[in-house]
Amino acid sequence: MSPSDTAAFGDMYETEIVPLLKRHGASESNGPARTTVDSVFSRLLELESPEDVSRFGTSLDSDRAWQLLKEKLGKRFATSPDEGAIRVRLALYSVPVGPGRRLPDGPGTGGWRAYDVTHGLAAGAVLAIGQDSRGSLLFGTGRGVTRFDGEQWHTTAIPDSLHPAVRAICVDSAGGLWFGTKAGAAHYDPSRGAGDAAWKIVTGEDGLAPGAISSMAPGRDGSIWFGTRGGGISRYDGRTFQTFTTQDGLAHDVLHALYMDHDDKLWIGTRDGVSIFDPSAEGVSAWRTLRSDDGLADDTVQAVIQDRRGRYWIGTVGGVSVYDPSAGPGEAVWKVYGKREGLGSDRVLSLLEDWDGNIWVGTARGGVSRFDGEGWATFSTNGGFLRHTTVQTIFQDREGDLWFGTNGGVDRYDGVVMKLFAGTDGPGISDLLGIFEDSSESLWVGSVRSGISRLSDGHWTSFGLEDGFSSHFLYSMTEDRSGDLWFNTGTGALRFDGERVDTFTREDGLPGDNLRISVEDRAGNLWFVAANKGVARYDGKSFTDFTSECGLAGGQDALGIIDREGNLWFGSRDRVTRYDGQTFTNMTAEAGVTGRPFLQDRNGSIWFDIARGVARFDGETVTPFTAETGLLTNDVRWMIEDRIGRLWFAGNGGIATYDGRVMQTMTMADGLATGYIRRVLEDRGGRIWLCTSGGLIRFRPPPPTPPWLELEAVVADRRYNGADAISTSMTSGITAFEYRGGNIRTRPEAMVYLYRLKGRDQEWQATYQRRVEYQDLDRGDYTFEVQAVDRDLTYSDTARVDLNIRLPYERVAWMSSMALAICLILWQAGRLVQRDRNLRLANTELESANREIQEQTERKSAFLASMSHDLRTPMNAIVGYTRILQRRLKGTIDDRQYRNLDNINTSADHLLSLINDILDLSKIEAGSIDLHPERVNLGQLISDCMTSVRSLVGPGVRFEERLEQSDTVRTDPDRLQRVMMNLLGNAVKFTDKGSITVSLKSVDEWVELSVADTGPGIPAAELPFIFEEFRQVEGEKKEGTGLGLAIARKSVELLGGTISAASEVGLGTTFTVRIRDYKP
Repeated sequence: MSPSDTAAFGDMYETEIVPLLKRHGASESNGPARTTVDSVFSRLLELESPEDVSRFGTSLDSDRAWQLLKEKLGKRFATSPDEGAIRVRLALYSVPVGPGRRLPDGPGTGGWRAYDVTHGLAAGAVLAIGQDSRGSLLFGTGRGVTRFDGEQWHTTAIPDSLHPAVRAICVDSAGGLWFGTKAGAAHYDPSRGAGDAAWKIVTGEDGLAPGAISSMAPGRDGSIWFGTRGGGISRYDGRTFQTFTTQDGLAHDVLHALYMDHDDKLWIGTRDGVSIFDPSAEGVSAWRTLRSDDGLADDTVQAVIQDRRGRYWIGTVGGVSVYDPSAGPGEAVWKVYGKREGLGSDRVLSLLEDWDGNIWVGTARGGVSRFDGEGWATFSTNGGFLRHTTVQTIFQDREGDLWFGTNGGVDRYDGVVMKLFAGTDGPGISDLLGIFEDSSESLWVGSVRSGISRLSDGHWTSFGLEDGFSSHFLYSMTEDRSGDLWFNTGTGALRFDGERVDTFTREDGLPGDNLRISVEDRAGNLWFVAANKGVARYDGKSFTDFTSECGLAGGQDALGIIDREGNLWFGSRDRVTRYDGQTFTNMTAEAGVTGRPFLQDRNGSIWFDIARGVARFDGETVTPFTAETGLLTNDVRWMIEDRIGRLWFAGNGGIATYDGRVMQTMTMADGLATGYIRRVLEDRGGRIWLCTSGGLIRFRPPPPTPPWLELEAVVADRRYNGADAISTSMTSGITAFEYRGGNIRTRPEAMVYLYRLKGRDQEWQATYQRRVEYQDLDRGDYTFEVQAVDRDLTYSDTARVDLNIRLPYERVAWMSSMALAICLILWQAGRLVQRDRNLRLANTELESANREIQEQTERKSAFLASMSHDLRTPMNAIVGYTRILQRRLKGTIDDRQYRNLDNINTSADHLLSLINDILDLSKIEAGSIDLHPERVNLGQLISDCMTSVRSLVGPGVRFEERLEQSDTVRTDPDRLQRVMMNLLGNAVKFTDKGSITVSLKSVDEWVELSVADTGPGIPAAELPFIFEEFRQVEGEKKEGTGLGLAIARKSVELLGGTISAASEVGLGTTFTVRIRDYKP
């Protein structure tokens, strides 16, 4: 409006509009008004409550006089004749905040998982639970101890001299494990291996109190206390036992529970009350007993704990008694809880206080009950929480999960670490969009439909329209330097100073009402980003819009941050703008910087949300992170950096975390109640809060407990299990390293492994696989290192193995002379072989010549066999030193010289292969092969051979095994393995597509091993001659010597077996080896 129109409009407002507004219940306000944009005529009205505002608007809109008045104003002040009625908007301006709706914080829910004998438990009832030094869970059952490492279950039988039922488990200060049975105790020392030497048995003959062991407790001085059923208690200091009974002051010799309290006093649950023993006192004064006369619910005490407030919880067969020795005047020293108060059953068997201070009570036939300080909640078989209603023992592991040993197995609850708050746990905490923690450590969440809620002092307060909050749709929040909270909603910005809520809209100067985020700059100005409308700055008095005319790229719709230098970053999916206080600098996709800015990390890099995943900009380089490189999803909705520098990415599917080296994930399979995460926040206590469509998830990162890791084997020329250092003469082929790590909180398939081969790898590599392979390692010294990284980005200790790849000998000085000798020998060998063939053809006519040839053949074979060592050694040296020259001279010689070296190396390799085949054949013919028969697992032998050639199989070829059974045969494993490697090598060489299948089956007393391929096949005319020396099929790839199948046939016959071939051109070839137990 022009100044004259504004004045005229003001006159009409006073004379015609104000009377109409008063008739509907509104009055003019004398409060100060904010400055609005020039095109808006704004006046303040007062009403009694926010509800009256809604009623006032409805009443006014239904008034025909009001409609006619708007049309009149439109005709008078419209800029064009056809604009119609003037636009009027009624909006909240400033409202005293209402009380809200207040409810106590609910307990939340966690995930339950059950395990029983079908998973690997030794028996149905779990009587005791412990955790060893590497984090594996131990479950005492009636049939021994079952160990669970997060992936595998393994049961250890208690030594035969003791009863197999384990009712108590204790870990001593040295990491040793104690197991209490009916006949005594067994101590297991993991450092002594897994055999009998690791076990030590203690019974009454060693000084232990007689009777079945019902409980154990570690002393802070390193001692172990044993409670028995009938023999009192014993203390073991590592050398001797000291026993206490009723004669010393114990209430009863039948014991059910032992507990060492915060003051190093031992609480002893007996059949006649709870005895308290003070080791620092002497004589009778060291003992004290509490019974039902003192306040116990019953004299039979089966469990005792002390909570963080110093109170003692004593479980009896009549309920649980709470004893508070520090209760003040007017406070109860004793409280009793039973079934009437909310316990599942009066018969209490077990007690535990979790990390949150909740008390868990396991009962007989009543499930487990939880006390959160205000009331009881019971979990039983109803609802699927437990497998059985009798809870014998309760244990919290190092990762925070609770384990309940029942008569039907063991149940796991992750609600201490991962808890969902929704529904009745508090108002307005479903379908959440935003979350914020203010300076008073109150937690604010915004819901799509339920308004704004605050969690403070253990209570939720929900604020809605009736409390002055004009929008239910909350995106984000900001606290300015004066302590006011700003809520960015779908209908403007709300400022809350603790007493009033002020509403700011586009009429006040915002670029739009649909606000996504606000940030405060160093000067105290607030910057608001509106969806697809631009950016506005608020200096505490008025708004200033920034658009493309100011240099701001158009379409800024989502996010903004301020970096450490004070620069403001605004961005959308296809453009980014940086503002340094003076100038807007636009960065486009062509420059490599695009996306919505999330944050600046502690290293100074800016992280952006891009079309697919996120990107890191370090000032020079943009590095993308996508689902293909470890992100859980490319649809990232929010991102934070926690107090230790880890980055958290929230999106559709769950959470991804990144520490700069490894990307890990957390999904519904890890306990998340829902997979769609909209916002993530770390509070000042280090807890992670996740806003989801299903409610609010709280994740408490457990203490960093490194996962265990085992380097199981190295596979080179053979399999090396558990070695620290390996030396092998293998100079080519595959070297594989196999390892396995884990812990209770990480799914086996989600464990990440970092590995490197020092001497070859420059950087650590990441993989989910448990085996890595290296091909054609050069001669030298290497160290393989591997680490396991769990779900929470905790790293294991590094496992390593030293590897030395060597040549058998290094007599390089002989190379020239031996090369000449090799040539002469080969010439003579070829001459002798040819003469042998000619003599066989003329055998019928030249009987005397045949005897001469036979003698020469025997001399030749004996000669060549004896020359094996001297022939192979220099050739290996030639190959090795040629490769050394290639590596060391690379870059210093020209391409022609380098190709010459490569030709030498290739020729030497071919020559060495020829020598090996000739010598092998000659040794067999000369009878100088020594067989070493032993029992051989044929299935394992086949698997090893397939592993060795698997990397050579073409991409279009299926490599399969069909083992009907894994038979054992007494034979020479080395000789049979060479035969199988020859057959597999031929199949790989001649099969470009289709399949290679290795089969094993039994036929009467024989075992058949077959290798079938879909290669080109062998013509029928050639098939009878393929096992002859130097025979190759016409048209095949002639890369070998033609001796492989001849050697295979002679080797199989030497083992007492047969080999045959069947083939059809175009369909493939099958070789079948039949062997049985070797008989000399």
